[in-house]
Amino acid sequence: MSGELRGPLFDGLDWAARQELHAQLRPVVLAAGEVLCHAGDLSDSLYVVERGVLRVLDGARDAPLGRQRAGDVVGEVALLTREPRTATLVADMPTEVLELSRDDFLLAAVRYPVLVRVPAECPYRSELLAYCDRQVAVAHGDDPAPEPRAGGVRRGRGVREQHRRLDRRLARPGS
Repeated sequence: MSGELRGPLFDGLDWAARQELHAQLRPVVLAAGEVLCHAGDLSDSLYVVERGVLRVLDGARDAPLGRQRAGDVVGEVALLTREPRTATLVADMPTEVLELSRDDFLLAAVRYPVLVRVPAECPYRSELLAYCDRQVAVAHGDDPAPEPRAGGVRRGRGVREQHRRLDRRLARPGS
């Protein structure tokens, strides 16, 4: 795994953040003709093409739509939306991709909100923020569904503040 995380998804991450995220990647080696994912599959990962070429086929007609080459990121939209994949990806030659699971991506997004520059009008924004909120709670040992404490103070106050900060970052113009 020598590749660098490039492309719009990773813009805004400094070198240390990229290295931390890179450590979460899992290599997947494909033989020529092997399918990485099928249209209609539920997405639980995104992929960074490390070497080789992936052919992108239309999910309905298997018509060629294009190719993905070294450095390209595939599957990020389905990863965030949890919608089924819209295309089938087939290795045109021996190909290596780096897989990042949805859970690892969203945990990274808690630390590096630049990864989830989701416009306020995005229909999946609340799901993404709710997931991040739960992950922050778990990471900080807070109860994801806080219960009242004596004096009306609720556990998890730090979680709600993290959520508000993430929400403000996502709502900034240009993010």
